[in-house]
Amino acid sequence: MKSRVVAVSALAFLGVLVVGAANWSRLYRYLMPVIPVVASYGSDDMSSVVGDYSIRVWAHLRNDGGDGEAVFEATVVQGDHQWTKTATRRLGAKETSRVEILFEEVGFLMGVPKYTCRAYPLGSR
Repeated sequence: MKSRVVAVSALAFLGVLVVGAANWSRLYRYLMPVIPVVASYGSDDMSSVVGDYSIRVWAHLRNDGGDGEAVFEATVVQGDHQWTKTATRRLGAKETSRVEILFEEVGFLMGVPKYTCRAYPLGSR
């Protein structure tokens, strides 16, 4: 009787291992948290008419974790002024996506705008 219990337990354990190994990528997507990484970034400045000036900060976000919501945060500093904006993006496991944020607050004659950016999981800050 004891050997039957051991054999059934071993078979059940092997079944769980086989099912887990067969569905590893699916389990990874749902059990791992999103891990957003800024793979590359840059900015473009635009001026359509005199006095109308803006800067667009963009980044390619790479998700090194499972499926989830990621936040892209960009900060632009120009002279004594600073502006911070965020954008949220849903990223699948191992997915890369481009995110852009437009800053229309910058001024043409206020100095050269400088920017920084970062990414983090939604709800972690």
